[in-house]
Parts: sequence; structure tokens; C-alpha cells
Amino acid sequence: ALLRGLDSDKDQSYFLFTMSEAALERTLFPVGELPKNEVRALADRFELPVASKPDFVLVPVGVEARMIAVFTDGLAYKGDQDQQLIYHQQSVDYAATTIGKNNIQYAESVSKLSFALANQGKYEAAEPLVREALRIAKAQVGDDHWLTSRIKIDLAWWLLDLSRNDEAVQLFNEALETFKKIYGPDHPETAIAMSNLASTYTSLNRHEEAIELHKQAVTIFKKRYGNVHYDVATAMNNYGRSLVLKGDYDAAEKVLWEVVSIYETLYGKDTPRPAAAYTNLGRAALAKKDFRRAEEYLKKAVAMFTELVGDAHPVLSYPMFELAKLKTETGDVAAAEVVFRQVIALREAAFGEANEEVLQAQTAYAALLRQMNRPAAADSVVKRVAEMSIQN
Repeated sequence: ALLRGLDSDKDQSYFLFTMSEAALERTLFPVGELPKNEVRALADRFELPVASKPDFVLVPVGVEARMIAVFTDGLAYKGDQDQQLIYHQQSVDYAATTIGKNNIQYAESVSKLSFALANQGKYEAAEPLVREALRIAKAQVGDDHWLTSRIKIDLAWWLLDLSRNDEAVQLFNEALETFKKIYGPDHPETAIAMSNLASTYTSLNRHEEAIELHKQAVTIFKKRYGNVHYDVATAMNNYGRSLVLKGDYDAAEKVLWEVVSIYETLYGKDTPRPAAAYTNLGRAALAKKDFRRAEEYLKKAVAMFTELVGDAHPVLSYPMFELAKLKTETGDVAAAEVVFRQVIALREAAFGEANEEVLQAQTAYAALLRQMNRPAAADSVVKRVAEMSIQN
């Protein structure tokens, strides 16, 4: 764990808080217990040129909280992406005026802003920003650097939303190869990059490739952290989802129940953290036509996500979308219509009308309207989906 420094005059926890557990595990702070004046005295004693060097302050104290809020990617705002966008823009403006635009801190801030814009479906505004961030990172630290790779990953995620799949896969692969070079093939940072690429393969229905990468990532995490760890649970949940989508429901349930067990061991029986696992358990039960268990798991997932992020976050739309499908299959079309409308509203608010996941929900809703013998309403929705698809 990262703790605040003993000497507040040289505390760097405000900057180091972005480090992963894997990186912290291998990091030493050789002068961490010494106050700044003693460090300067030692530097002077050993005739080091930095002994009298002035302090360099990256972020003034008054801006520190704002910068931290930016790098949390808006989690504190529980889905308030407009507020998140404001903070990202402030970060970019501040970096531009204080450290200049040809700087890796500026590039990282720009990349985060572009990602926030893409999450709202504002791809035309986002793309030139992330391309500029990538250009700066390559110029300043090179192509084989962790920051350049992180920016590639940011770009790749929303290229998938635009169905520019080949470029997205290429960027994820480049990032994975870079992390292998930097950290080695069996490092947790490499495992995270594997999971990113595996999730991409899952979305492209390349399930065999996805499952193999997820298995490798789980093995790396377990080897480093043991069987009971947050990163293990996250990787296993992604692995379970791939198994569900492949149709291997029994294997998926075994994996996903292990995920629930890990979270309960770490955080207690009443923890809401297994929400995603219960969503995937609900998907598996629904596919097996076990409607009772599917409804139980999906409602539990909705309650857990609500506790975690509030009732306006788009992540709620995933178990709710499965619930709407369940209600459709069981003939409760009135309830299904209500839930589909809620799903569409959540996704449009977060991602914009043209987002692929919004169009997916609209298409399913149109099918329900036809089932309800409302062809005019269904045609209207289908027309809107077609217009948005052309826009994409």
C-alpha cells in the first residue's frame, strides 16, 4: 500500500498514487525516512550537484485535489460524465499553460480528455486529441514506453465503438508487446494488457482467442498474488464472461462463483463488489432458460451496482438489458418495455445517441414493439437506428 510521506515537505504520494500494486511491490524509497534538510545535507557531503538545486513543483497545492479527481476517471462522480469532462478539460488547460504542450503530462491529460469525449459519443472531437497525445508521447518517450501504450489502449477502446476493429486490435497487440518488453511476460501489468486484448476478442466473437488470453492473465495474477486478490477476481470475471458468450455455461458458472467467493473473502458477505459476476451468472442462467435463477442474479446485480455507483451510471444498463430480455422471453412485455426504456436512457445519457450499445438496445426494443403488435412504433425506432448507424 502507498502511504503518505513522513516529511510533508517532500511527500510525493499525490503523484505516486496512480502506481499499481504490482509496481509498488517492486519500488524502494531509499530516503523515504529522512527529512528533506537531511537529504540535502547528505547530497552536500557527497558533493552531489543537486545539493543546492531548487525544488521543482509539478502541481501547486491548490490544484492537487483537482488533478487527483481527473486521474480517478470520474469514479467519484458516480456516472456524472459532464462533471468528469469539465475536470479533464481543466487538467488539459492547466497543463498547457504551466508545462507546455510538448510534455508527457500534457499528453496524458489530453488522452484522458479524449477518452471522456468518446464515452459521450463525441468521437469527432475526441480523435484528433488522442492522435495528438499519441504523437507527443512517441516524440517525448518513444513508442516502447508504458505511457505511449496506455494512450494506445485509450484510443483502441473507443475505436471498437466505431467498429474500427482491425486498428483497435493492432493497438492492443502493440501495447501488450510493449508491456512484455518492459515488465516481462509474467508480470501483472502484462496480464492487464492481455485482459484488454482478450476483452476485445470477446467483443469480436473471437472467443477461443479471448479465453486463452484470459486464462494466461488469471494464471499470472494467481502466481503473483495468490488465489484471493482483487486483480484475480477481475480477471476471472472477464474469463467467465467469455465462457458465457462462447456457450460454455457450466464452466462459466464455476469460474464466476469463485469470483463471488473471492470478493466475499476480501470484503465480507454483504459486499456489492461481485455485481459484474452476478450479471454474468444471470446471462448464463438466462441462456440455459433457468428464468428464476436468472432473474434472481440480475436483480441482485442491479442492486449491487446501485450501491456501488448510484442509479444513473451506465454500468447499470448491463444487468438491466439482460432483465429486459428475460421479461421478453417470459412474456411480461409491459415490464420489458419499461426496462428497455431505462436501459436506453442510461446509455444515451452516458454515451450519446449514436453509440453502438445504444443502438443494440434500440434494436432489441424495436423487436419487442413488434411482438407487442405496435409496428408503427417499431418502424420509428428502426428508422432512428438506421440514421444513427449511418452517422457512425
